[in-house]
Amino acid sequence: MTDSFAHSISIIIPTLNEEENIAPLVSEIAACAVPFGEILFVDDHSIDETCDKVRALAGTHPIRLIEQDGAGPGLATAIMLGARAARGEILLVMDADLSHPPDRIKDLVAPLFAGTADLVVGSRYVKGGSTPGWPAWRRAVSRAGRCLRIRSLVFMTPCAVSLPSVVPGYWNSRRKPAVSK
Repeated sequence: MTDSFAHSISIIIPTLNEEENIAPLVSEIAACAVPFGEILFVDDHSIDETCDKVRALAGTHPIRLIEQDGAGPGLATAIMLGARAARGEILLVMDADLSHPPDRIKDLVAPLFAGTADLVVGSRYVKGGSTPGWPAWRRAVSRAGRCLRIRSLVFMTPCAVSLPSVVPGYWNSRRKPAVSK
């Protein structure tokens, strides 16, 4: 990766009552050796100490907290708020529950930096993917959701792709195809 891309990654993390995961997640992201410009936590009306944990870490890391005041609740709303507020050229979305491994961020952004892709999706349902530590009920719910998946999506360019889940939670793209301000 070249220095021109060093601060062009904005990591968007929607949260809802994730207080116990915030510090470990930020620590793992910081340790992943991928330069990023900012981490945006977009909180969906948490009733625990999630926002306080994020604010505490903002003093030592490039973190911003976006609280969904008047916005409608939900994951999609949180992601779009984060994408609109992001400053980076590359938008990377991941869950706060530690189910998306930060040590794979480098693999996700490499095709974008190489110019071979405009969208990269991380999935636990492809070769090499896994669900370590997930209880049986969580794997069952995930698999049930996968059965409802969308077979193909058409993006801004004339390109159809098949995705391994309905709403991939671990993905990144260049800003221009993903967000129009």
